[in-house]
Amino acid sequence: MRMKAKEKENKIISDVYLAMIPLLAALSDLPQGPAMIRALDQACRKLYPQRLADMEVAAESLKDDTARALIPPFDAYEPQEDGESTHER
Repeated sequence: MRMKAKEKENKIISDVYLAMIPLLAALSDLPQGPAMIRALDQACRKLYPQRLADMEVAAESLKDDTARALIPPFDAYEPQEDGESTHER
């Protein structure tokens, strides 16, 4: 089944913020979990900067406070040409 671009973006954002990040947060014995959560968040922001508001809503709905704390504020995010953000890590 082929998905339209908007449908694909919705699925990716949903999968990252509502499935993958909560799963990684639940794996407390995985020391790389926090770095993986931050990497997924930053990848989504870089790939879909036009969807930051949707990502913010999804991130705010995270039930795990620890996972939510690992995700930087969305209002401080400004992508740079080199792919880095202006947000401090």
